[in-house]
Amino acid sequence: VRVHHKDHRFRKKVGVMPDFSGASLITQEEPTGALNGKNATFILTHIPVEDSEMIYKDGMRLRRATNDQFTDGDYWLDYKSTKFYFSPEHIPTERSVLLAGYRYL
Repeated sequence: VRVHHKDHRFRKKVGVMPDFSGASLITQEEPTGALNGKNATFILTHIPVEDSEMIYKDGMRLRRATNDQFTDGDYWLDYKSTKFYFSPEHIPTERSVLLAGYRYL
């Protein structure tokens, strides 16, 4: 952090602010699971830190549901395991591209 050049009462952040949580970052992971238009269950390599995940299907970021009934989202993630589940409307097909990004401890 440096003093702002025009006003010494303000400081300016320079560089990247470190993450003090101790979490590691995964970007562009391809989740494991059958891409067949029927399978809704996919697996990540690590258990994500809650609310850190970003799931993408065909380049579009999906919304996490708050429950396994998918009333308010596109997928549901069980934070006690590495599994996540797509809603019936978003089950990936053979041509789908899935990517995930998240933090894990």
